[in-house]
Amino acid sequence: MGKMRIDELNYYFQSLMPAKSNAFEKFYAEAWTLPEGAGACGGSQAKGSSEKVKLATENASDPMAHMIQVVADLSGTQLSTEVSKEASKSASASFPYLETADGSIISEAEAIAKHVARMNSNNKLLGKNAFEEAKINEWISWVQSDWNQAASQAIEAVYGTKTIEAAEFSEAVKEVKNLGKMLDEYLNGKQWLVGDVISLGDLYLGASLAPAFQTILDAGFRKAHPNLSGWFERWSKHQPVVKRHGAIQACQKSLKPLE
Repeated sequence: MGKMRIDELNYYFQSLMPAKSNAFEKFYAEAWTLPEGAGACGGSQAKGSSEKVKLATENASDPMAHMIQVVADLSGTQLSTEVSKEASKSASASFPYLETADGSIISEAEAIAKHVARMNSNNKLLGKNAFEEAKINEWISWVQSDWNQAASQAIEAVYGTKTIEAAEFSEAVKEVKNLGKMLDEYLNGKQWLVGDVISLGDLYLGASLAPAFQTILDAGFRKAHPNLSGWFERWSKHQPVVKRHGAIQACQKSLKPLE
């Protein structure tokens, strides 16, 4: 197997899981019933646009690519995915990007996910009304600014892709937990982030928070924040999420930076 970074090792073990096999996906497609509200978001019976679109990603384990795949599944969109090193098609020269049937390119995960969701006008992934859509946009913006700024430092240090001082790591973890506490308070009495069914806000937030749950938000933190933990459990066990992201296991103990 050779020498691997933690993030590479994580992907290697995920690739061995039954979640990566067609048999696993078939089992869940046939054996699971959709969670309450999934039908309103399209579910496995959604009928979206007949247009076929293609998603390009640099990394087969990219959580944002998986998030877009979940949106496509819930929207009934015909989405194919390919691993590519050719980023020049994207306006930002980055991944992921979406290529439409006529060759047009859409860059950035948020824009791609919203476009794919709108390919089925009947789903409610973008909210049931203008207010809910605004709240979904608000939370996506929060992830991109507040959450990612704090979490990326700590998680990259754990993966060994960035070197930071011990004090910086501790401060980053502290900020992540403070943001988690705030989110826990917001989720009090709520099943989902916005409205009463799963939305793009949940799918985007879940894909963004999963690495923190796997590395630094340990069992003690989760026990002390049951609203956030319950929401993450619902997201991670949602059938379309399991199909695309695989089995997501939260850490029991917080990991330290890779030296």
